[in-house]
Formats: sequence, C-alpha cells, structure tokens
Amino acid sequence: MDIAYWFPISVGLAKNTTVDNDQLRDYCLKLSERNPSGGINWLNKSTYNTECTYSLLKDKTFSPINKWVEKQVNIYAKELKFSGRYKIKDGWFSLYRKGDSQEFHTHPGHTFSCVYCISAPDDSSPLILQSPNEPDMMNPRIDEWNNINALVCNYKAVVGRLIIFRSYVRHYVPPNQGDGPRITLAYNF
Repeated sequence: MDIAYWFPISVGLAKNTTVDNDQLRDYCLKLSERNPSGGINWLNKSTYNTECTYSLLKDKTFSPINKWVEKQVNIYAKELKFSGRYKIKDGWFSLYRKGDSQEFHTHPGHTFSCVYCISAPDDSSPLILQSPNEPDMMNPRIDEWNNINALVCNYKAVVGRLIIFRSYVRHYVPPNQGDGPRITLAYNF
C-alpha cells in the first residue's frame, strides 16, 4: 500500500559549536539580578523571563548567537520552500529554576519561533511540542507511538541546540526538576 504524508509538522534542529554558552549563561544570570521579569501574560509568574523587558536584539553580547539563529531559521525556511528572507522580530531569555514551568502557548502574529538552550543541568525539563491537529473524536488504539501518530513530542534541553518550529505549534515546559538554572533564548520571526 502507498501512504502519502500531507500534514506533518516539521521541526528544525541545529547545533551550535562556536558560541560560548557558559559566558551567555553567566551574563543572563547577571542580567536577571538587575532587570525586572517580563511575560506579563504568562500564567506561571515564578519563571523569570525578559519578554518585553529586555531585548536580546539590542544587546551586543547576543549579536553572534542572534546572527547564527537567524541564519539557521532561513536555512530551515528554505528547506520548507518558503520564499523570502526571515528576520528576528523579537528575542528574550527565560530562566527556569527548580519547579518553574511555562504553560502551553503559541506565538500569534509570527511565522517561526525557536528556542536555543544555553544552560541545562541534568534533569532539566524538556520542551514539549503538541500536534496542532484537531483532537481525534474516535480515539484509535495505538499499538506503537511514532512521529506520525504522536500527539506530543519532547525535546530534551541540550546546551547549544536550537529548536525551530512554526509559531502556531502549541508548546510548553513542564516544571523544571533540575537543581541548576535551565536557561533558554527564545525568538520570533
């Protein structure tokens, strides 16, 4: 039998080996001590983030990683056969301490969103992406879950990894179990 795949959700993955993630981690920790937390629409107020309070785009320290992220997103867009060039519209960082989380959400008004990990101690929470397909009203019995029939996918927090996805894909970070800070950079295009 032939099976055609029409509506898969693509996720771009890239690994950076040139940026000093330890330096970025230390810099973000210092910034978190002197800048107010953002994310005023987040339900979980305990997670520190700089959404709308501190832009990664206006700080020269983040310029190398910002350029690399933008390049990777454009490579991803080209692979998907999207036309044009995509530019970062906004960027911030999130600092998850033990127990911190981020509820399911999307990034309306954007084409691509991505998360880059700069700090991920053991037991750091993953990024979980949810299928945007409508709920199945007649749930079939699944003998084996795979990338075609799964309703969610988990991406372990790995330092230096960029995860790119369409902005309409719901995603969240469950409560962080790690003892050290899990720090990620987030971007919209």
